[in-house]
Amino acid sequence: MTSSRPAVLLKSDIIPADTLASLDRGDLTLSQLIAALGMPHSAKNRVYRSIALHVRAGLAPASLLRYESIRQPYERNPHVVTPDLEAAPGPSDREIDRARREALKARTRAREAELEVEDLRRVSEVLAGLHDEPVSPPAWLDEDYIPHLDAPSVPILMMADWHLGEVVDPSQSYGYTYNVQIAEARIKETVERSVRLLRHSIAGTTYPGIVLACVGDLVSGSIHGELAETDELEILPSIIRARDLMVGVIDTMKREFGRVFVPTAVGNHGRVFDKRPRAKGYVERNADHMVYKLLESHYRDDPDVTISAQKSGETLFRIYGMTFLLTHGDQIGAKGGDGLIGSIGPIMRGQMKTLRSLATLDIEVDHILMGHYHQQLYLPRVTVSGCLKGPDEYAIRLLRAPVEDPSQTLLLVHPEYGVTFRQPLFLRDQWCPDRTTQATDKRWVSVFGDAA
Repeated sequence: MTSSRPAVLLKSDIIPADTLASLDRGDLTLSQLIAALGMPHSAKNRVYRSIALHVRAGLAPASLLRYESIRQPYERNPHVVTPDLEAAPGPSDREIDRARREALKARTRAREAELEVEDLRRVSEVLAGLHDEPVSPPAWLDEDYIPHLDAPSVPILMMADWHLGEVVDPSQSYGYTYNVQIAEARIKETVERSVRLLRHSIAGTTYPGIVLACVGDLVSGSIHGELAETDELEILPSIIRARDLMVGVIDTMKREFGRVFVPTAVGNHGRVFDKRPRAKGYVERNADHMVYKLLESHYRDDPDVTISAQKSGETLFRIYGMTFLLTHGDQIGAKGGDGLIGSIGPIMRGQMKTLRSLATLDIEVDHILMGHYHQQLYLPRVTVSGCLKGPDEYAIRLLRAPVEDPSQTLLLVHPEYGVTFRQPLFLRDQWCPDRTTQATDKRWVSVFGDAA
């Protein structure tokens, strides 16, 4: 007999969906289901009716009606209501807040993963260009040799982060000053100190030539609003001045060492046409690359000077079979820093990612030369040069980075032992605040006694 009153399916009567699914698949018999619910066999009719109401309410598959014991109560109860299911209370405010926090964390993690993938994509695109660029250093860098103690070492002078055109105001940077005139004086001092070190301090060493590694950020570029307001030179005059200064450096080193090889890298300050860094067509639109192409044109008929201006914006070259990667440092696949360890974190991560990425292209790099971080850092497989400009308002007042005087870096590469010498060329001058301390102990060395 069909009931005219709707049957009621309470929350307490709900049978787990997986249990009903097992019954539908035949994994359980009706008797086993009753036992699984912890009910006596005498309650079987109640269970059959409950299953029928589940089917009627859409909470169980209609295929269960193949059981006669379920189909009969199903037909007797054409209407079913589920009051406490339909009026179930919603989540509390605390639960909603917790769910929102978890969703925000999930979105943040997803965004971080997207940025990591984007970094890897950009690095892969840039480094893929390296694979297509033939390495063509001058022949004297890879001449046949027999390793011995008197074999000639090859010097590398890293010229990093000149930022020509920028003006640093001493009243805003604790006494540090910078402009084009100061840049020219420091470049001259860099060349003179390099020659003195190589010719006089390291006596008896011969050199087949010298490598002048242009690390990038030769010009300020006016890439930020405040630089556009305060730079001493606009972009075109700064490019021409950088070219002229580089010609002076190259000609001086050619007279002193005979042959000059100039590998190059473009920096982030050269992106004068783009507000943000880009992967495609980045190099041709970079001011540093324009300087290098001007140098390439200037020395095109000089067999003793080789300029390597690669479209990848970086240069792979070899000295005595040791492979170097010259890169600016802003596109090594890692950014940021740490309040405790500073820039060494992203530099180490970037080294690992860059070397690993190049290895997948069958390019094994022995040493990375870079700048960008405006501080000296000498690691086993990485040399980070200091900058010509020195500290500025941004580094001191916003980054609160450790203050480091202006400097460039000089290396020596031995045919048997690789990099044997790395020396910062300190460029402290009258445009730096006086931070020296007078020693009170005039002895050249002393030994500490036992602790009291």
